[in-house]
Amino acid sequence: MRSGIAPGANGKAAPAKPLRLGEAMRSFLRVSGLKHRRVDADLARVWAGAVGTELARRSRLQGIAANRVLTVEVDSPAVRQELSTFRKTEVLAKLRAELPDRPGKDLRVVMAGARR
Repeated sequence: MRSGIAPGANGKAAPAKPLRLGEAMRSFLRVSGLKHRRVDADLARVWAGAVGTELARRSRLQGIAANRVLTVEVDSPAVRQELSTFRKTEVLAKLRAELPDRPGKDLRVVMAGARR
């Protein structure tokens, strides 16, 4: 079976069984990547509260990798040190409290413009 079309008795493709609307929407969100954009929007909203106004201004969320590591880009070594060492546990705990089913298991902090 390819592309949702099953072969018919005459060897030609026949339409697949119709999907329920909820199933179709979940499939569309998964394939389109919109579901992940929503996660990013929620994280961006919660990020400033988790790190504070100044650190939020000096950092930018990059996204969550498949291994659930949240990557953040920062503008200075001092901010990188603060987020990756001194405040990492606190920030992750605040993100988990606000979005318990979404934030990553770890925080990766990189310098803006650094090669990855």
